[in-house]
Amino acid sequence: KPGETKAKQTYLALGLDETPYGIKTAELKAHELWAQLGQGRFRWEDWTQTELDTCEAWIERYKRHWFAVNGDTPQTQKKWKRQEWQMGLRWLPGEEKLSSTVLETTVLNRPPNSRARQLCIQVLNRFAEFASVEANLNKLRGKYSSRSKTLDIPSDEEIARLLNGIKNPRWRLVYTRMAIYGLRDHECWFCEINPEPPYDCRVLEGKPGPRDGVMPFYPEWAEQWKPWEGTLPKVTDTVGDRAIYGERTARAFKRHNIPFTPYTLRHAWCIRASVVFKQPIPVSAAMAGHSADLHLRTYNRWLKAAQSLEAYKEAIEKGPKAPEV
Repeated sequence: KPGETKAKQTYLALGLDETPYGIKTAELKAHELWAQLGQGRFRWEDWTQTELDTCEAWIERYKRHWFAVNGDTPQTQKKWKRQEWQMGLRWLPGEEKLSSTVLETTVLNRPPNSRARQLCIQVLNRFAEFASVEANLNKLRGKYSSRSKTLDIPSDEEIARLLNGIKNPRWRLVYTRMAIYGLRDHECWFCEINPEPPYDCRVLEGKPGPRDGVMPFYPEWAEQWKPWEGTLPKVTDTVGDRAIYGERTARAFKRHNIPFTPYTLRHAWCIRASVVFKQPIPVSAAMAGHSADLHLRTYNRWLKAAQSLEAYKEAIEKGPKAPEV
């Protein structure tokens, strides 16, 4: 192309659907192109249609290609929306011509050193490959790492105090179940809680499957807040998409001015179980429904601090007393 430094294979967009008519038209266009090349009459301006080079036009072609590969079902519709569209394609300027500069600018507009930028790059890399756009987006990833992410955990006193600010009894029930048992947001809708001591909880549908014997920390919260009583908010889930529960819960927390995300209650429970109540890590991890390795990696900071404090207390108790002045 004029202005490019080296020759390369280029995709000529026709903007046609994958129908018998579209395929036949593409074949005729291919013969026309072949004839122009053979006769020395080929001109780029005859084949470059600006309206078909916009981000919006390319997204539409990529969408048709994506569904042709993955199938068109309620599940793939959900995956397209949550993965390709929301994580990356929605941020592209629809009316601008697709280019490596546009892709890089879009990535740079996402928060630096964040999971959001990382996911955006993954989507736009696939998109750029489809559109034959050369763009080195990986250089913009930054230093994000889920292992180094800092967790801002509220105190148990703050968790108990904020419960009083939730006036809607249905969302109070979700809050209490997550706080007492460390449940994932969607698990609040799929669990059975024993109304008698020890107030244990059975998860019917969890991320790794059903699990029994999830214990309350603190049992006093279970006795006072009675998480087995009441009605949960109604959530419509037509395609088996658990993420809808998380979205609804997150919006409810914001409406009630809760200064942390719902999942923070789960983090607080995991730390409480292993650090405050000193449960063995494999036991706490089994109750939480994840591996002991994940539990240790995620909460290592608090576990190490607790171990250091215990070692210090033991050393002080066994060690000598300070000399009097």
